[in-house]
Amino acid sequence: MSGLLIFSRDPAPTNYLIAALERLKTSEGDEAEGFMALRRAVGDRLSTMVIAVRPEAAPLWTTVGYAAHLWSGYDEASAVELVRDTGADVVLTGTSDIDEPGNHLLWRGAAVLGAESHVILDHPAGLDRRFQSTTGARVLPDWIYVPDDIFRDRAVEAGLPIDRVRIIGDLHFDRLRRRNAVRPKEELAALRARWGVGPSSLAVLFVSECASEMKALGRDSGYDEVALLEALLRKLQIGELPSGKHADPAAVSVVIRLHPRDTASKYDALLAAHGENQRVIVSSEGDSDTAVSAADFVVGMDSSLLYEAYALGRPVHSMIGKDLSRKKSTI
Repeated sequence: MSGLLIFSRDPAPTNYLIAALERLKTSEGDEAEGFMALRRAVGDRLSTMVIAVRPEAAPLWTTVGYAAHLWSGYDEASAVELVRDTGADVVLTGTSDIDEPGNHLLWRGAAVLGAESHVILDHPAGLDRRFQSTTGARVLPDWIYVPDDIFRDRAVEAGLPIDRVRIIGDLHFDRLRRRNAVRPKEELAALRARWGVGPSSLAVLFVSECASEMKALGRDSGYDEVALLEALLRKLQIGELPSGKHADPAAVSVVIRLHPRDTASKYDALLAAHGENQRVIVSSEGDSDTAVSAADFVVGMDSSLLYEAYALGRPVHSMIGKDLSRKKSTI
C-alpha cells in the first residue's frame, strides 16, 4: 500500500485539512519543521489520495474542487475496511466532538494494518476530550500537528505526548488572510444585500454553537447559546453594541449563523417571543469567512469562527469571555 486517506466531519478541522493540502501542493519554501515532516509523510501520495467524509464536511470539500466520498462506517471493522480498500498507508484526519468516533476508528484501523496516522488540531479547547473514546480510553494517532508553540504547550498540558506533537504553522489562518486580501468588496456588499442590510445599517453576526445538542449527548459547555442570544438581543434593543458603544437600535440587524449540527428550529421560540421590534434573521448565505468579513460585529461563545474573525481583524466579541488571541489556556 502507498496511498493517503483523509477523513473529516466538522467544518473547522475540514478547513485546516484543506489549508494543509493547499500548502502541500505548492513548492517547498520557508516551512516549519513539523510541516516539512508532514510533507515527507504525505507529499508523494497526493495524486492518489482519497477523501472520506461525513455529510457535514462534503460541501466544504466540493466547494474547493475536491471529490469527497461519504463514509457511513461506525465501527473498527468498517475503518479497517476503508483503510484497506483505499490502499492507504497514511491516514490524515482532524478531530471531532464526542459524538463522532470516525477519527479514533481510523487511527485504530491504520494501526491494525501497519499504516501511519496523522491528525491536525484546529481548536485549543477540550484537547484531552478529543483523544478520549466513548468508554474513556485514550486513543492517540502516531503524529499530532499544531499551529504554534502555544498550542503545543496546551496539548502537552492536556496529557498528549510531546514527542508526537509537531508544529506546522498557522496554515488555516494564513489561508484566510490570503483569501480576504483579494476578496472583492462587491462580494461583501452582495452578501449584506441578501441579508437585507443596507450600507448605512449595522450587521451583527451571531455565530451559533451546538452546545445544547452536545449537552444532550453528555458534553456540557457550561453555557446556553439560546440564553446568550436572548441577552444579546436585549442589549441591542437599547442600542448597546458588543463594542460597548451605542447605535440606533432601528439601524441594527442581527444575522444568526447556525452551526451545521444545530437543530434547525432551536431559536424559533426565542424569535417568536422577541416580536418584530428588531430585525433578526437566520442565514447560511455565503461561506463563513465571507460572512464574518461582511458583518460589522461578530459575536458568539467559543467557536472556531470567532477565532477566524479575530485573525481577520474583525470586530469580534466572545460572550463567555474567551481570549480569542489564544494566549491563555482554554483547556
